[in-house]
Amino acid sequence: PVFASSPVSVYTSPGPNGILYVEVQSDVNRITIQNVVVNRGNCDVSSTGQMRVYPSTLGYGDVEKYRTYASSCHIREVQVITDQGSYIFNMQ
Repeated sequence: PVFASSPVSVYTSPGPNGILYVEVQSDVNRITIQNVVVNRGNCDVSSTGQMRVYPSTLGYGDVEKYRTYASSCHIREVQVITDQGSYIFNMQ
């Protein structure tokens, strides 16, 4: 879902071996992702290929991909904390 007032969009996509990706895309020229919280902290999240690295600065259209495991986490809510505020996305 995308909200008009949000400077980011959030999508999920399946990956191999039970991985579920959470993709955060910038809808503004510059934004810094300070944290991504899934299901109010009840799901572990890591950057693809490494442990979480914050902050992450994105330009317009850039995507940062995070992973969690679908077998242990059924995503209902994603909170993206940025230098421009905190945004909650319901993934139902």
